[in-house]
Amino acid sequence: MSTADTPIIELGIATANRIGTEFEAAIDRGESFEAQLFDERYREIPGTNPKQYMTEYVRFTDRLLPPIQDPLQSTDPAHRLLCRLGEGRLPAYAQPPTTVSRRVNDPVWNAAHCRNRRVYNDRAVKKVALNTKRFSAADVSP
Repeated sequence: MSTADTPIIELGIATANRIGTEFEAAIDRGESFEAQLFDERYREIPGTNPKQYMTEYVRFTDRLLPPIQDPLQSTDPAHRLLCRLGEGRLPAYAQPPTTVSRRVNDPVWNAAHCRNRRVYNDRAVKKVALNTKRFSAADVSP
């Protein structure tokens, strides 16, 4: 059974598989380590508002993911976000923040345009993160 969302879901699954393959290859080359990729020790980036965080994987994923994720924005204008659960690099919303250290700090602009390196742990994200079932079109009502 297929739904209107089946193509974007299949693209998401294919993209996740590609990212997994790239992560494994980077580990094999010694560019990253599994412990880095799953680091959950969030260190606040001083002066950011809303707060942004660094982990051991951010520099690695900032290099690896844009060529994979950014082109997906043009696949369907209704689907603009693709991110790793928890901390997201959201291509459409990954502008550098205004910060206290730059003597300009606009939290409203930052909230709208700097959604990367932030922790998303609201109820909806937690529900998705806890789901380990593979997607099935049978689970979706037409």
